[in-house]
Amino acid sequence: MKNHITNVLRKCEICQIGNRKTKGGAEMVVSCRKGEKMAKNIMKNGDPKCHVWVGIDYFTRYLHGRVITDRSSNSIIGTLEEWFAKDGVPGKIVSDNAKEFGSLESRNWLCDNEFNHRKVCVISNGSNGRVERAIKTIR
Repeated sequence: MKNHITNVLRKCEICQIGNRKTKGGAEMVVSCRKGEKMAKNIMKNGDPKCHVWVGIDYFTRYLHGRVITDRSSNSIIGTLEEWFAKDGVPGKIVSDNAKEFGSLESRNWLCDNEFNHRKVCVISNGSNGRVERAIKTIR
């Protein structure tokens, strides 16, 4: 009887509209060693010519920050190259859907260097929560 009711409710269009579940959701981030995963984001500042690039290692929670004058792909790539030269290349890079991270130039650079880059879903920006929390702390 219970299975029959469940099947009827699944097929009922009105029931499905009233019982929508959110898609996406935050992914639990697991990291077992230093440099396995890093997250990056850009913190907006009051000055349109001054932004803060923020990166965090998921395992050690070591925070990197750098003031950048523009949000161009060249600035982002240069900042990433500096970080990787200092601390090594991470296994996975997580970022939001900012245009700088999704531009053709950035994608080509990531592809040429064979980086594993994952952009979080717009709906579930909590998937990039460590760097978002770091930005909140910085402010």
